[in-house]
Amino acid sequence: MSLQKIREILQSAAYMPGSLQLEIQRQALWNDLSSGAKAFVWVAMDKEKPGRATFDEMYGHVWAEDEMTMSLFAGMPRDEQAEVLGFFTFEIHELTHHFDFLTTPFGANFHGKLFREYRAMQRFAPLLLAGPVPAGRFVDYDPFAQAQAPSQDFIAAWREVHDIVATLEALGDGGVPPHARNIALGWGDELKPLVLLNHPLDRVMVRGFLYTVALPDEPGWYLRPSAILEARALVHCLKWICKLFGKDERARGPILTYLESYYASEFAAPDYRFLLDVLALGWGKDFLSFVQAADMRLVQQLLMMMDAACWYALQAPPPMPDASAVRSSPILRLFHALRFFYSAFGNRHSYSHAVEAMTAMDSADEAAAYELIDISQILNFSARFAEYLQQLNDHEILDPVLRSHFDHVLGVQHRRLTERLPKGYVSYSGMPEEGHPVLGLRSDEEVNDLAPDAYEASPRVRDWLSFRNNFMYRHIASSDAARSLRSFF
Repeated sequence: MSLQKIREILQSAAYMPGSLQLEIQRQALWNDLSSGAKAFVWVAMDKEKPGRATFDEMYGHVWAEDEMTMSLFAGMPRDEQAEVLGFFTFEIHELTHHFDFLTTPFGANFHGKLFREYRAMQRFAPLLLAGPVPAGRFVDYDPFAQAQAPSQDFIAAWREVHDIVATLEALGDGGVPPHARNIALGWGDELKPLVLLNHPLDRVMVRGFLYTVALPDEPGWYLRPSAILEARALVHCLKWICKLFGKDERARGPILTYLESYYASEFAAPDYRFLLDVLALGWGKDFLSFVQAADMRLVQQLLMMMDAACWYALQAPPPMPDASAVRSSPILRLFHALRFFYSAFGNRHSYSHAVEAMTAMDSADEAAAYELIDISQILNFSARFAEYLQQLNDHEILDPVLRSHFDHVLGVQHRRLTERLPKGYVSYSGMPEEGHPVLGLRSDEEVNDLAPDAYEASPRVRDWLSFRNNFMYRHIASSDAARSLRSFF
């Protein structure tokens, strides 16, 4: 029962990108560990007194270097081993999201849309409150279906909000399963399946702009950009487990225990492990079967390739004036990276490091089809994009609390993207060698911007983001929606 409780707590944990907050029941997580798991945690952390664990206690030990720790782990039942692995990796998972949203062009695009959505709501909410507020999911609201024709001002204001929300939903925002009615077969006139690592996948277009693929045997599901974030978080946890167990054969069992306990089909969304399965299919297996049979050096190499491919994908910029939606697609960048890595591996073409491979991707023969440009141009545009939105925020957001929050988020992004400019794809926190992004921080400035306790959003900010998530994507009563809108606008 303890593992089931731990799994439920970890599944309810969430990084909230809008507020930059990690929401998890830390005390409940500790309380619900089995007695055997608690005993192991004390030994593994070399903890001397009660109280919340320090960073060094949690992450400063390699279990493979201590015979007693390894013996104690080996003697635990498998469920208790799974509890322990979840306990020591949950923060790595969520911090990976935190860093990805604040240090990448994809993150700049996402936060830019959250800012523009709120800015548009300032205009639209008073018009909406002039009549009955629609019940249900706002993203599905159709003003043209109402009995009385809306004004042109109403339609223009609605469309500005709706187009942003629909785009965010397609990216995976909201945490709700996809809606099949928003998915169309094919990429325009191109209906032939996409062949990825020798496996055909149906091309689909979501909301008329997102090029992606349908998930095999999962009707209504497609590969969402949010799955890229989840794949990186999973990879970083697995890399950390590899470190704990000496980066050798001793890590195989714990990795399998972790995957089977937290990423089996009944515990995870269909697209969350899909990417690892796709890459493993290059060797004719799903990822779990691959880990069971492959040499552990090859397992670690696959994890490195997936981490790098997803990092490459997250460099997709906000919409640029000289490009189509293709350039801003993290999914298309991901496909390009996966094909490139698989081809290089098959041709025994080695690169000294992942950054060298990513730089080569930008000039590959296929680059023009993906509208790829040099990473320095993308980082420069994304940094200036965040800076421009900061200026709009200063002049146009009326609520001082929300204005201060947006200024913080956009300011962090502007500084981090600007700092990355001379380094290109290089990022010790973006591609941490052993999985923990915090261990990749190299300056006080990075710590001040990115440390998980560096900023706490105000209750009003969190209330707005909670309400907008429910209002945009979930069914909410008209009276409740109207009451909340009046409190914010």
